[in-house]
Amino acid sequence: MDGKAIAANAILFLLIFGMSATVEWEHFKTQSRNKKGIGTGLLLQFIILPALGFCVIKMLSMDYITGITLLIITSSPGGSYSNWFCSVFNADLALSVTMTAISTILALGMLPLNIFIYSKAASFSSDGVNGLDWQGLGISLVVVVCQSLLAYSFPGNLHQRNFARCPI
Repeated sequence: MDGKAIAANAILFLLIFGMSATVEWEHFKTQSRNKKGIGTGLLLQFIILPALGFCVIKMLSMDYITGITLLIITSSPGGSYSNWFCSVFNADLALSVTMTAISTILALGMLPLNIFIYSKAASFSSDGVNGLDWQGLGISLVVVVCQSLLAYSFPGNLHQRNFARCPI
């Protein structure tokens, strides 16, 4: 892994760690039992969004590079920006951070599965899919999972209202 990739992963880690550390463990546990909220998020994240990405690929007859990029984007877990927006607009940050943690863990399996299924359906060659940087993708997912676990175990969390809000 080169210096740029290490720096990018470090920045990703710090960004999500900062947001996750502002959510108290009790709120995380409460939201993890929110079956409607989490279920809706997972349905949209891993079923609807990749299917819509596939529909766009077929409707626009995209080539391999553009199509596989869209498949990766629509199959990847969301999180960083949604957590930030929830923090700025005083939405349910605990639900957003919990959803990020759960979807990122599930993405370790669902992301490759969705890319495999939809790339075959789009008639992309298996050589192209095998040529993806699966290791780099996996490292990014593991970084997000580790930072969430570390942030929730952080002593006393960083539960300060000013830390989680944009200073505007």
